[in-house]
Amino acid sequence: MMGSSFRAVAMIAFPVPRRWRMAALAGVPIYHWGDLDSGGVRIFCHLERALAERGIALLPHLMDPVLLSMRGVPGERQIRRSDAPRKGSSISNLWDALLETGLTLEQESQSPRRPQWN
Repeated sequence: MMGSSFRAVAMIAFPVPRRWRMAALAGVPIYHWGDLDSGGVRIFCHLERALAERGIALLPHLMDPVLLSMRGVPGERQIRRSDAPRKGSSISNLWDALLETGLTLEQESQSPRRPQWN
C-alpha cells in the first residue's frame, strides 16, 4: 500500500534513460499519464517500446476504459489505426475502448492522483 514511502520519477515529455534505470533498480513502477485518445496511445506505445528495450515495463496511469466511459466526450477526429498498440501492450484495453465508444478524454480535464501500487 502506498504511504509516506511513495517514490516517483517524473518523466515529462522526453524521459531520460538514466532515470529509467534508477527507477527500475529502486523497484519503482514507471507510469505514464496522457490523453485518452489515439495520440495518447501513440505516445504511450513509443515510451513502452523504448523502456521494453531496456527490460523495463511501463504502466498506464489514469488511462483506462472505466475512466473513459465515465468522463469521456465524443471524439472530434477519426482514430488513426496506425496508432494501434502492439499485441500485449498494457494500453490495449484503452485502445479497444476508444474504438468501441468513439469517446476521448484530455489529460488536462482530470485531476492528478498518485498511482496505487504496493
